Amino acid sequence: MSKERQDKRKKNTFSSDESINKMGMQKQPISFSGKWKYVVVFGISMMAFLYFYYSYFYESNILVYINGFQAGIASFVLNIFGNDTSFTDSILSSQKGSISISRGCDGIEPISMFIIAIMIVPLSIRKKISGLLVGALTLLALNIIRIIILFLASIHAPSLFDFLHIHGGYIIFMIITLVVWLLWLNWALKPEEGSEPNILIGNSKLAKK
Repeated sequence: MSKERQDKRKKNTFSSDESINKMGMQKQPISFSGKWKYVVVFGISMMAFLYFYYSYFYESNILVYINGFQAGIASFVLNIFGNDTSFTDSILSSQKGSISISRGCDGIEPISMFIIAIMIVPLSIRKKISGLLVGALTLLALNIIRIIILFLASIHAPSLFDFLHIHGGYIIFMIITLVVWLLWLNWALKPEEGSEPNILIGNSKLAKK
């Protein structure tokens, strides 16, 4: 009888181990992580925006007013510092030279990237609105400063104009946009008084109290 009991115990132990192994070896369903969802939604949103941004409708009905507005602000600031400038539509000019503010100089692409990056983060509307107002206005002001620098470079340092306009200036502005977004995200993730801290959890979604 003793031998039979031992055999039974061995059998039961083997059966339990086999069940555990089966459970361990069971394939987990592939989950689409929060990080990748964020990247995909951001990419699709940017493609939709760029399709609109490069459309004839945008160029004819929106772009001209945005560029004219920025040219007017840039001219106003330059005149404060003793530069005799004027603007017509999107052309900023003086007796010494002129520049035309066109697509790519308007700063709308980086600002739109910033707006989309904020909107798709799962945080409170209040924090999003704060980021949109402060961040977008900051980037708009920086782009107007960029236009002023380009105008002055076209007159006083023509050799630097292409670098500031096409390469260095655009890259620097994109880096600044990323830094502003990271500053906002760092602020937005700070826990409010009496609430639990925001954390990254398993599926990479931002949790909040």
